Parts: sequence; structure tokens; C-alpha cells
Amino acid sequence: MKAFWTRRLIGQWIMVMLLALGISQVLFYFIFRAEQMRSLREVRREEFLARTASVVRLVNTVGPELHSEILGAANTPVVRFWFTTASIEDPIAWQNEGRNKMLEPPRPPAAADLPPQADAKWDKQHPNERPETASAS
Repeated sequence: MKAFWTRRLIGQWIMVMLLALGISQVLFYFIFRAEQMRSLREVRREEFLARTASVVRLVNTVGPELHSEILGAANTPVVRFWFTTASIEDPIAWQNEGRNKMLEPPRPPAAADLPPQADAKWDKQHPNERPETASAS
């Protein structure tokens, strides 16, 4: 006894259509993912270029004493900025320096990770509070 799908022409036609639908869905998924990844790469590229242009403009307008703070604030987990005086004659050495910069944390350490300072003074009153509200608590 043959199955309904192979016995009748309508069953065979339904099987071919379901198979074509499944193949088209898989094909569409891969095309969609490729387009999505391309768009994401383009957005990342544009963000990198915009961030770099902003950092360069800002560094050019302020004094050298603020450069390290500006570069530290502009760093992200995937983009690091730094100044170097060495020329890029040896690409391997420059690549190693970049790798070492990427291994450094992008932000300052958490307050709990910092060593306590003996000469630090802690006031109980917040500088923005008025004296009458500080004494009531």
C-alpha cells in the first residue's frame, strides 16, 4: 500500500511545494543574515570613523595636558587610542604594541580595586547639601 503523497498527483504536488518553500526559507535566512552582517560592519565602520574624527578634532583644540584623559575617555572595548613617538618602521612591533594596548582595561579600575589613601579626608556632609538638611539626618 503506497502512501497518499506518492500515490496521487495532488500529494506529489503538495510535497514539491512544501520542499520548495522549505528551501526558499533556508535560502532567504542565509541571504538575510549576510545582509545583516554587512550592515553591521558598515555601522561599526562609520562609528569608528566618526569617533576617530571627533577625537582628533578635540585633541587638536585642547592642550597636551588633557590628551591622555581625552584618549582614555574615547576608548571602548574594541577601539583604543594612544599617542606614540616611535615611527612605524617595524609593523610587527607596532602590532605587538597595539595588542598590548587592547589588553589594557578601557576604563579606570573600580573604586573597590583602588588602594585606600591615608591622607584622604571624608566629610559626612555632601558639598551640595545645605547645613540644615545635613544636621536633620
